[in-house]
Amino acid sequence: MKGIIAVLLSVMTAVCWAGKLPLTGVMDWSKVANEAPGIKVKSFKLNNPRKLSIHAVQVDLSNPKIYLVVNSKPEEWNEFMPYPKDRKIETKRMRVWDFVLAKRREGHNVRLAVNASPWGPWGDPKVKHLFANGVGLLVSNGEVLATPHGKKAKGVPALIVRNNGSADLITFKQGDDPKGIKLAVSGFSFILVDGKVTQNDKPLHPRTFYGLSKDKKTLYIGVVDGRQADLSLGMTCGEGGELMQYLGAFNAVNMDGGGSTTLVTCKGGKNKLVNSPSDAKNAKKNKFKSTRHVATALGVCVGKQKPQKKAKSGK
Repeated sequence: MKGIIAVLLSVMTAVCWAGKLPLTGVMDWSKVANEAPGIKVKSFKLNNPRKLSIHAVQVDLSNPKIYLVVNSKPEEWNEFMPYPKDRKIETKRMRVWDFVLAKRREGHNVRLAVNASPWGPWGDPKVKHLFANGVGLLVSNGEVLATPHGKKAKGVPALIVRNNGSADLITFKQGDDPKGIKLAVSGFSFILVDGKVTQNDKPLHPRTFYGLSKDKKTLYIGVVDGRQADLSLGMTCGEGGELMQYLGAFNAVNMDGGGSTTLVTCKGGKNKLVNSPSDAKNAKKNKFKSTRHVATALGVCVGKQKPQKKAKSGK
């Protein structure tokens, strides 16, 4: 009976709206220990306006030993999907946990990784493969793997790193020139613009947010657990703007969330699942194996940047 009540409460909160978060000022990151050089991770809980389990990340992009990576081109890139057959493959989905392992095999010292772009096809029971399309803007090591099309043609918010190493949050539209962009992943919408919250939505879900400081030299990542009545009920995008503002962001984007929200750290070659992904909430052991295969992930690496392997160009 308790299990049924918990499920009903979790479903009900998905359509409830929130109050203002009890966060004031800006988080004092000086009191947070380094997870790795240039990387800090802080987990905390709130009881108002509801149960919330939050995981905050600060990445010093000005640190010369820090660099970012995203998914490499799959061998099947640009081939047609098994279903629906009119869509071309942009990425091959994998768990964030496996993304870390794959990048480390490529020689990248990944110390932290998080899910990134939303994708399609979604919600169709006929889709049993792990290929993805509609990821918005995706650039991996200077190679453009996807640009906005279809419903996203008018523009997607994207985190980019240019060839000169500078980071930015931009809106990228179909037909825009990606020249000079070394890395890019995109999300759903801006939630914080020039220090002001821009969303006023109502649904509560697990969330993943990316943000940049005003000088664009610090990356902030906010991960919020949800759909778990005994742990965390989730957050609105408006609250996400407040959270990212508190962490220190000046601009921020709502990335893929829901069951995709996954944060992994790696220390001493061992991975740790930091948050409690809703897709894995009922797993009794090996929770990481129950986490969702996502279209893209973002990895934070420490050390000398290594060239990524080039896959076959595809058809």
